[in-house]
Amino acid sequence: MQNVEEPYKEHLVQIFNKILNDKTLAPYFASNAKVLNETSILFPNGNLLRPDRVVLFEDCAVVIDYKTGEPNASHKEQIDRYCEAIREMGYENVEGKVLYI
Repeated sequence: MQNVEEPYKEHLVQIFNKILNDKTLAPYFASNAKVLNETSILFPNGNLLRPDRVVLFEDCAVVIDYKTGEPNASHKEQIDRYCEAIREMGYENVEGKVLYI
């Protein structure tokens, strides 16, 4: 966290620790997870999507998007678009999660 201003570092450490210690989220951040970070999805029509994190398991894919601020309906719509794009790539079992930091 070299580029983070000092007053924000402790707060960010607390947020990251909370996420990493959450048993329901831990599998998505395990060291052995197959992760695609900010990998672009290019469609034949030229549209481009870039989910923050896609975690691939044998039986499913989980799309994670990080957000700040208050929950908003547009956040769910965005994660739904990401999930649909992953399904179009051939993954049947796709789940989306928005993590507010």
